[in-house]
Amino acid sequence: MVIDAHREIQERLLDKSILIFGIIAVPTLLTSLVLVFDLGWQPAFTVNSIAALLIILFAVFRKTISYPIKTMFLVAVYFIIAVSSSLNFGLNGFLLEFLMLSVFVGVVFCGKKQAIWIYAIGTATIAAIGFLHVKGIVPLIPDDEIYIRNISTWVAVLTTFMFITGLVILIGGEIGHFLSEKISELQAVNQELRSANQEIKTLQGILPICSNCKKIRDSSGYWNQVESYFEKNTNAKFSHGLCEECLEKLYGKQEWYLQRQKKQADDQA
Repeated sequence: MVIDAHREIQERLLDKSILIFGIIAVPTLLTSLVLVFDLGWQPAFTVNSIAALLIILFAVFRKTISYPIKTMFLVAVYFIIAVSSSLNFGLNGFLLEFLMLSVFVGVVFCGKKQAIWIYAIGTATIAAIGFLHVKGIVPLIPDDEIYIRNISTWVAVLTTFMFITGLVILIGGEIGHFLSEKISELQAVNQELRSANQEIKTLQGILPICSNCKKIRDSSGYWNQVESYFEKNTNAKFSHGLCEECLEKLYGKQEWYLQRQKKQADDQA
């Protein structure tokens, strides 16, 4: 039951995250296309544009895609965006933000073990990209000042900030809302169990009973008829009659009983 509840909240959060990511991918894609006119076509624009289109498609068809594929896709997209952008724009390419986001997504949707692997790969990625830039192996965009002063750059910064903080707020709020729902459900179930328990009375231990009259002594020291004792301490009710042995003992010599017995014997014959 706990496992089912955990997976339920994961799937709900994942679908909402992909939906929000898909919505924000639209202006991000347009921003990348606008930057082409100012900075020229950069390799990062190709990767980011393809990633944005895939994100939009995943957002549209998220209900038909399996949970593992959606989680792997989300983590992979964050990695690709971080690496492709930082190779051209250095630290201006949101390397740290998207790598940290991939680790966060790994913890929430994949588990601690997978998140540790994502963390290790992210650390190695930062070290590798830093080495490439320090050694001058990977060139930056031709004019970093144009990039910084371009309004499209700050639109990208704004949308990235909105997405990352919005995703954190969404996940945190959804977890709180989901836990509140489950607590309410558990409280309702507990109330039903308490009500049912109040209707059930169970006799336990040794009952002192008279060996002659068969009365039962209660906790106050009073002797009660068996019927009254059980009706008081359980939900059982009694109807009275006579067994065959008692009928024979009480009425065996009376005429009506003898005739009754004779009639029963004739019917059986």
